Amino acid sequence: MRSTRNSARKKTSIKQLRVASKQQGPAFRALSMLVVCHQALVS
Repeated sequence: MRSTRNSARKKTSIKQLRVASKQQGPAFRALSMLVVCHQALVS
């Protein structure tokens, strides 16, 4: 139960990052990619 909730939260945060990266510039896109890669490594 807890793990599924965490994965769902990660998916939403990644979606938010993608939306923000479209609004921001390539620098923010690179930063969001770092965050996504970090989450993948941690999990």
